[in-house]
Amino acid sequence: MKLTVNPVKAPAAPGLRQSGVQPFRSGQCSRRRVAIRCDAGKTGTKKLGGGGGSEGGLGGLLGTITRSIGTLPTKGTAAKKGPKDPRTVFLAGATGRLGARVLRELLAAGFKVRAGARNVDAAKSNTDIALQFGLLVPEQLSRLQWVEFDLEEPEGMAAAIGNASRVVCAVGAPESATLDASAPKRIDGDGSIALVEAAAAAGVEQFVLVTSLGTGKFGFPAAVLNLFWGVLKQKRRAEEALERSGMSYCIVRPGGMERPTDDYKNTHNLTLKPRDSTFGGQVSRLQVAELVTAALVNPELAANKCLELVAETSAPAASLAELLDSLPTEITKEEQEQLAEVEAEARAELAAAQAALREAQEAVAISADKLAELNDALKEAKAAEKEVRGEVAGVLRDGKAASSELAAAEAAADKAAREEAAARAVLEAAKKAGAAGQLLSAKELQAVAQAALNPPAKEQAAPARAASPFSLFAPKPAQQQQQEEEEEEEEEESVAARPVSPLAGLFGGRKAAPVQEEEEEEEEEEVAEQAARPASPFAALFGGRKQQQPQAVEEGEEEEEEEEEEVAEQAARPA
Repeated sequence: MKLTVNPVKAPAAPGLRQSGVQPFRSGQCSRRRVAIRCDAGKTGTKKLGGGGGSEGGLGGLLGTITRSIGTLPTKGTAAKKGPKDPRTVFLAGATGRLGARVLRELLAAGFKVRAGARNVDAAKSNTDIALQFGLLVPEQLSRLQWVEFDLEEPEGMAAAIGNASRVVCAVGAPESATLDASAPKRIDGDGSIALVEAAAAAGVEQFVLVTSLGTGKFGFPAAVLNLFWGVLKQKRRAEEALERSGMSYCIVRPGGMERPTDDYKNTHNLTLKPRDSTFGGQVSRLQVAELVTAALVNPELAANKCLELVAETSAPAASLAELLDSLPTEITKEEQEQLAEVEAEARAELAAAQAALREAQEAVAISADKLAELNDALKEAKAAEKEVRGEVAGVLRDGKAASSELAAAEAAADKAAREEAAARAVLEAAKKAGAAGQLLSAKELQAVAQAALNPPAKEQAAPARAASPFSLFAPKPAQQQQQEEEEEEEEEESVAARPVSPLAGLFGGRKAAPVQEEEEEEEEEEVAEQAARPASPFAALFGGRKQQQPQAVEEGEEEEEEEEEEVAEQAARPA
């Protein structure tokens, strides 16, 4: 590729407040245009600052001259927090369109610059090309050091910052990542916040953050810019992190920088306004780079301020130092330190709360493990219970069958006892009738048997006794009735056997029973007389006494006994 360079001089920048740092000198090759002749023979004028982001070497400065040559980056080691050099600045985004201009202005102002780049070898190659074109001078290269830096790798940021006491963050999602929804969050949000935290941890004294006009505002044009995946919201996150970091901060919010060229300052003067007070406007990248450098040259004028800058034709001409001094400080150093202490306490409390939360989570995990063990034990117990129930089920069935058999045996025993009592009752009734010279009929015997088998229910039933396997040997209702009758007879006999007092009648006692004895003697005499009378052969026809021979009497008695036995057996049978 053949290149033809036609340098064009530009007016000198407004003077800065005199300090130990050299101000920018007019005549430097920091605002030049180059004409590039390509292989195809076409010639075109290219503005410095053409590619965006950190790709393409020095971005706009060298990205239009040559392509970055990919080389393997060198991993940096973590640097320990040590003494800082107030003349050393770490620049993040040094290969971007705005960062390239900030780099030139810092070197022109006499600062030592640690320029961060993802591809250090490619950046060095582009620097050599810039030196050949006169964009940089050899004296400036001695104060430039390229260091490996990646916003998405926070662990290497401390080494990149090194001994710099000041940090400038001029990063932003490149235009090539317009369709990448995660780019604003990764670069403008998380990446910038990581750099702020790394700088605070390294002991950096001043931090200049370049964001955008409209950050922190709603409506137009902020709403339009936020259509780019919420880029202004992510930039505001970085601003908030810087404001509570404890470092001296300067937030630069430039207006639109796409259309203005580097010579925009020839017709438009820079204006500065406080936070959230500017509706819209434009400003060139070169003007923004000059303001950033002025903030580092005059740190006391830029401390803890948020600057919204645009360039206007109607604005009066003023030096950058005068513009910085025109805006008030948002917070004093003492107040910032107090807020830093409060934030440190809050962070400590948050860390303690997080530790307590971790302990609680561990306790919950242990409890969950124990609960799982208990659940397993419960499942095992239920399985064992199910197994035992299966084993016991057969035993319970056998026990139920045995209970049924026992109940049947008790019922049979009770029936046999009632039948026995009925037989005894019939036999007793037959004996009594025979003693009275009477013969009971089958119906009468059946009635006696039924009365014995079905005794009348008592008025108050006795409380039911618990079933017992020994109820077979308990007294049955018929047996109890027979025992009561026998006890009554014994009581009557004992009463009759007692001697009777002759005065018992006077006091309600039992009198002597001579009448009963006389009646018994008369009955015996009548029976003897009847036996002595001759029996009539027709007595049987009219219910009288038959004529009996001694042998016939004996046979009749035997027959009567046999009949009584048959009647008793019939009565004992169930009806």
